[in-house]
Amino acid sequence: ILEPGDELPDRPGKETPENADTAEFQLQVTVHQAEGVPRTNGNLANPYVSLLWANQHTQTRVADNTLSPQWNEELTMKVLVEQSVDAPPRSDMVLVRLREKKRVGIKEVAQGFVFLSDIQNKQWEQPCWLNFYGAARKYDDPFLKKPAKSDVASMMNEGKISGLAYRGRVLLSAT
Repeated sequence: ILEPGDELPDRPGKETPENADTAEFQLQVTVHQAEGVPRTNGNLANPYVSLLWANQHTQTRVADNTLSPQWNEELTMKVLVEQSVDAPPRSDMVLVRLREKKRVGIKEVAQGFVFLSDIQNKQWEQPCWLNFYGAARKYDDPFLKKPAKSDVASMMNEGKISGLAYRGRVLLSAT
């Protein structure tokens, strides 16, 4: 806790000037499988996983009629990273979304995050489980009197705000 007159402590890492040198980095994420995918209206799902970073998007194929999809697909996207090892990436967070293909359109099911700095530090070289979270649904939680309002639920499932209910997990590795 700082008191009046105290100096702010130094921030970890170094300041990154706006004109800092950047390098293009080929992010490779292998999406192995998922489990615990929620049912849709009591039916099996048609899930897929998508990655989003700085307006770049890539996704797996749709796995038809399953709650335990197996993909074993490698997804790639180009990201920019700072040349200095002390500087954080410009945008560290990769949004990982669990989505479902519907007859008409798509449905956001849940989301999770992977950090580029963790990938650069080799924390995702071996497959790791990433939990998905989204909005609680009345039929998932017997204590929930009514589900979240649809606009709040949509924001949770899209990753715009933190989800509060576990909605499955995905096995990923990344370099």
